[in-house]
Amino acid sequence: MRGVFSDFVEYLRIEIEFWRSVKIKTPVLRACSTSDPQYEKCVRGVIESIRPNIISGNFGEGHPKAPPLEPFSIPKLNIEHGASFRVKLTNTVIRGLGGFVLGRVRFSTEDRVINITLKEPTISLKGQYDLNMKVAIMDVYGKGDLAVNLNNTIVNLQLSYDIGKDQTIQVRAIVVKLRFDKVRVQLKNLFDGDKAMGKMANDVVNKNPAMLLNEVGPELEVFLGKLFTEIANTVIGGATVQELLPP
Repeated sequence: MRGVFSDFVEYLRIEIEFWRSVKIKTPVLRACSTSDPQYEKCVRGVIESIRPNIISGNFGEGHPKAPPLEPFSIPKLNIEHGASFRVKLTNTVIRGLGGFVLGRVRFSTEDRVINITLKEPTISLKGQYDLNMKVAIMDVYGKGDLAVNLNNTIVNLQLSYDIGKDQTIQVRAIVVKLRFDKVRVQLKNLFDGDKAMGKMANDVVNKNPAMLLNEVGPELEVFLGKLFTEIANTVIGGATVQELLPP
């Protein structure tokens, strides 16, 4: 009898240790039927419902913490495109990404691709820069504080995913493409603090911001793509096709 009791106690101990080790996941997403004629509307509702989670990076018990969208920090970014353009950005903080307005949501189960369009009414970027670039016949250089304000930026996201042998979904990559509208750039301490030259260079950049954004934009797209991919996989958390994409 004592042996049976000892075995039962050991069984209880193993069960307790097992359940202690299990992380219970609080569901974050509700599924939308892919055959629903209002599928896009359903997906939009789901995204809106988890907006606070996306902004904070906190998706509840059992889910790993994702990078917060608001604010979004880039500790260091180096961009070199030959001798005509070199910039180092440090301690860059981007605010306003969480205020996105959700546009179209298009989905293809055959291609395993989801396309989402967002509009960002206002984005501000602040940090420090170290710049050397050629504008026409003038070499623009400087090192100091950077401030950029973006209005009505369009963000196109293309999410591609894989389905594992166990039917779980894994986001392979999110490709980000940015389309800028209104832009205001302020580079302080250009030309070693020469105010007249600095004002002239800032005016030139603001009259044609594409000269700067065409260089920096692609690198920013890569950073945002990695961020959104990490967030998406945190949200999905190993869910199956049947759980997320029921027929």
